[in-house]
Amino acid sequence: LRVDANVNLHVSTDQGVVATPIVEVKNMNSFRSVERALAYEAQRQFEQWQQTGHRLGDVPKQTRGWDETANVTRAQRHKEESSDYRYFPDPDLVPVTVGPEQVQAIRESLGELPAALRQRLETTFGITAYDADVIVSQGRAVVDFFIETAQACGDGKQAANWVQQDVLRTLNEQRITIDQYTVSSAQLAQLISKVTAGQLDRSRARDVLATMVREGGTVDEVMRAKGIEQVDESQLRALCQEIVDANPKIVADIQAGKTKAAGAFVGQAKKRNPNVNPARVMEICLELARAKR
Repeated sequence: LRVDANVNLHVSTDQGVVATPIVEVKNMNSFRSVERALAYEAQRQFEQWQQTGHRLGDVPKQTRGWDETANVTRAQRHKEESSDYRYFPDPDLVPVTVGPEQVQAIRESLGELPAALRQRLETTFGITAYDADVIVSQGRAVVDFFIETAQACGDGKQAANWVQQDVLRTLNEQRITIDQYTVSSAQLAQLISKVTAGQLDRSRARDVLATMVREGGTVDEVMRAKGIEQVDESQLRALCQEIVDANPKIVADIQAGKTKAAGAFVGQAKKRNPNVNPARVMEICLELARAKR
């Protein structure tokens, strides 16, 4: 709690109501302090008015601080004229006249303003207002990186997700700018395209990206080095069929409506072939389990 209270009294006299000079009381940081400070100040002002007869306007406004230990207000300073607050003309300032031509020239030099840029990203790439705001707030260089990535991979939403979640995290962790980021927008777009096409699951894709950031190399080079390769659809279906046939209990659970049980199929498939796409495994296994008699 912080309170600055302006206090003065309106005293009834035979000649009418008399207002005492205003005092600003500072340094009150609790309800108890406010109560005690205002009570003290009201009594102090009344006693001072009885001694001096000063009315509002007779003396400058005073600032007093509340002393919690002594339970009194103490004078700090008097406020006299507006000059005490530096409310006076600066003699060194000269009039400045700006013509309409100058205004127009400056307006044209500003380029695309943030609000218009956010709207363009939303409309062009189908991203949310929140995503557009986050990207634009990072500066024009990050915006350009996002635009290049989105155009190259053809998926604005996925590009926005990867830029916000992975690229910006690396920039923050390494305290670098987007110009120092070691993965180009084209390389990131290629990685996103592989994920979108089902050639690479997201978790392994993040591992690939981390390696590219740390050690360099293209998407294909890093995938080969890690032994990551696309699994043929027929091979994947054969693997899923084997797993489904070997797990009648899970099949029964799925047929009873417990689709979450299919998660065990994904784990088994990943153990037998780390390159399988978990989402595709789940889809095929659910299809085979439901059709099984």
